[in-house]
Amino acid sequence: MYYREEMTDAGKLENMKHSHVFLRFPEGRAKAVTFSFDDGVVEDAWMVEMLKKYHLGGTFNINAGLCTCDPTNYEKVSEDYFPDKSIQERFTRKDMYRIFEGSGMEIAAHGYTHAQLDKIDTAAALWEICRDRAELERITGVPVRGIAYPQGGVNSNIVTFLKQCGFLYARHAQSTYAFDMPADPYMIQPTCHFLEEQVSQLARTFIERKISTGVFQKNTEPALFYIWGHSYELRRKGTEDYKKTEALFQYLSGREDIWYPTNLQLFEYKKAFDEIIYGIDRTFAQNMSCMPLWVYANGKTVRLDPGAVVPL
Repeated sequence: MYYREEMTDAGKLENMKHSHVFLRFPEGRAKAVTFSFDDGVVEDAWMVEMLKKYHLGGTFNINAGLCTCDPTNYEKVSEDYFPDKSIQERFTRKDMYRIFEGSGMEIAAHGYTHAQLDKIDTAAALWEICRDRAELERITGVPVRGIAYPQGGVNSNIVTFLKQCGFLYARHAQSTYAFDMPADPYMIQPTCHFLEEQVSQLARTFIERKISTGVFQKNTEPALFYIWGHSYELRRKGTEDYKKTEALFQYLSGREDIWYPTNLQLFEYKKAFDEIIYGIDRTFAQNMSCMPLWVYANGKTVRLDPGAVVPL
């Protein structure tokens, strides 16, 4: 004979509690936009000003070895070594201070000389990573915890080394055209390039996207619009691409349901979310980080203050 328990309405509701706890961004937002630009070129100064103007978060991945102390005369560089001199005019180290100091933007690594890390031996790859990071930290006085893989080159040895050296995230350059949070912070794929034809339609789709409130529905997970590129690419069509880029920034900006972090802010927040401790039945959670976190659980958005144990 089976035991049968009569439950109150409250007990029946308690039985409906779900194990899945969804990430939410600061203030309970369910969408985020972040930008990432590679190489460290003079056009980054314009990009930084536009990101600041529209209160957007951006990360700039820099090859410290190619940013010299004095301006480079690219006309004197051998055609055999550097055939296209018009697209990568690097800023100087002095310019780096001027462009980024007080900007709120993140500086991240990109390999000291932009060598493709999976095409060189392990010692050279480690030197490219460590020298770039050390030099950027010396110039800026700020810890460098992110990297964009030069030319997208990566292998398992490089990922292991990045983890051991305290890098928090790493990105390569293959677009997904999707809004999923990366499953692996060391194999981040962006949504799209900032000058791709699809970017305007993707921006509209992202803005119009509704986040579900039911655990058995699609789109309950948070949405991330991750946009990347190289500032020097603005030279291709001149003022047309500058106008197109500013229009994109303006369209995405100033929306109450969207968070606008740098890459580092985004992945620091995600790491803190991943380290939340739950009761085994998922009825309470403890935030182990030093920042407030937000989650969506059992039909409601909940704030978890640092160190606090909060019912779900």
